[in-house]
Amino acid sequence: MFSKLLNRGLNAELVATFLFIVVSFVYIVTKFGFEQLTDALFLSMFPASIMIFLILLIVKVIERFHDRKVKSYKYLDWRNR
Repeated sequence: MFSKLLNRGLNAELVATFLFIVVSFVYIVTKFGFEQLTDALFLSMFPASIMIFLILLIVKVIERFHDRKVKSYKYLDWRNR
């Protein structure tokens, strides 16, 4: 089953992440119940949203730095096509 998924173009990281989600879901539900599952989800969403925001901010800074550097080039500007 897993070889078919990998042959269809899914990355091994995605399969491993999905398996981790399933295993952690089963563990939290059997050990603590659904109430703790919702608490764990909401407690993990806050730092994850901060990390996503910081990553997007870093990408925007890199893009602006790159745009400034590209404007100083004396070659063909592909952005205005």
